[in-house]
Amino acid sequence: MPLSVFDLFTVGIGPSSSHTVGPMRAGATFISLLGESLGNVADIKVDVFGSLAATGTGHGTFDAILLGLEGCRPDLVEANELTARRTRMSETGTILLGDSTGDGVELPFTEDDMVKRPLTVLPRHTNALTITAFDSAGETLAEETYYSVGGGFVTSETEFLEKERAAEAGADAGGDAGAGSGAEAGAGSGPDAGGRGRSSQSPSRSSTPNSSPPVGDCPIRSTPVPSCSSAAPRTTCRSPRSCTPTSCPCARRTRSDTDCSTSTP
Repeated sequence: MPLSVFDLFTVGIGPSSSHTVGPMRAGATFISLLGESLGNVADIKVDVFGSLAATGTGHGTFDAILLGLEGCRPDLVEANELTARRTRMSETGTILLGDSTGDGVELPFTEDDMVKRPLTVLPRHTNALTITAFDSAGETLAEETYYSVGGGFVTSETEFLEKERAAEAGADAGGDAGAGSGAEAGAGSGPDAGGRGRSSQSPSRSSTPNSSPPVGDCPIRSTPVPSCSSAAPRTTCRSPRSCTPTSCPCARRTRSDTDCSTSTP
């Protein structure tokens, strides 16, 4: 996700971006999730987990959630409006759910109605809250878990799941493509593929009788060929089939079935 300087230095209420701005955003986002179902809401439930629950009083987390549920957004709400809303909620013990939409629903709900679970940390993040809306029959109209991941940014459980599914789909597609290309490559490189195949074993020297080591080289020689001298014997090669005459002009080589020897001139 691309970020700008306005994302890093956000406009919003304090004292904390993750514990105040984030929870207010979560509440306002839930109002958008309700959409046309807002008018059918008869009750709500808010569960606050982990660090949000443990330090919420000092960070103004619970007030922020109530203000968010009224539709306030941290980058748009004015300070005097916040004061007026807080005063009204404290005096009446109610909130105007989705009031910013113009079709707010008055519900009895205060900070004391929130379920605080400071010792319960959800797997994705320690700053989490779940909001659920019910109709008059007690049926769930909407439910979402929000994670305040820092800097005022909020990610929902639905968004996490969508990203995971997209990542899994991409991995599966990549694996299928790799398997397909591997099979095609294997078929194209086989020994029968248009006559272009190559055996995995290179031919040995014995399979090419016309090839021989360079002159003066005996690959299985026990000792190096000495310099040409009338008094010194030449070398003995233990593999008669791979010996070749040396480049020394005075070397005389005799071959037999058992050895390849040289003699003194």
